[in-house]
Amino acid sequence: MSEYFITKAKFLAQQDNGLIKAVTELHLVDALSFTEAEARIGTELAGCRDLVLVTCKRSNIAEVVEHGGYDLWFKVKITYTATIEDSDKEKKIVLYLLVEAATVVMAEERARYHLKDMLVPFEVPSVVETKFAGILHHNPDKVREKPNVPEPSNPNEELEAKHNA
Repeated sequence: MSEYFITKAKFLAQQDNGLIKAVTELHLVDALSFTEAEARIGTELAGCRDLVLVTCKRSNIAEVVEHGGYDLWFKVKITYTATIEDSDKEKKIVLYLLVEAATVVMAEERARYHLKDMLVPFEVPSVVETKFAGILHHNPDKVREKPNVPEPSNPNEELEAKHNA
């Protein structure tokens, strides 16, 4: 099962005024493991000079809600209560969504609209702007290529042929 990883990459980038400056960017990567997340961010930023992956950690974001057209990402905290069947006790559940929007109000509205079919009542206690530069989604259509490795040769093949003859 895939999950989201937060990666922080540092590299040299040319600014609009022509100066080269060290830049640090956060990316959210949908991957199966730390290794895949690191590889995907390395591939995505392969053209950058002096690329260094500073951190790669698991994220508590459960789902990404995209609507297109905005560069801002907001982390929306959703809380609801669920009843445990065995003991009839209520448990508070916390869910985080990453929502693409222009403002905090729009992010909350989009999160509420996204969860409109949820059967239990929920609350939105916080909406916080994030500093993500981009989101890398898992692409199931892209088939990983098998590396072209030659078959291992048997160094004793000639000796065995002579011996069997």
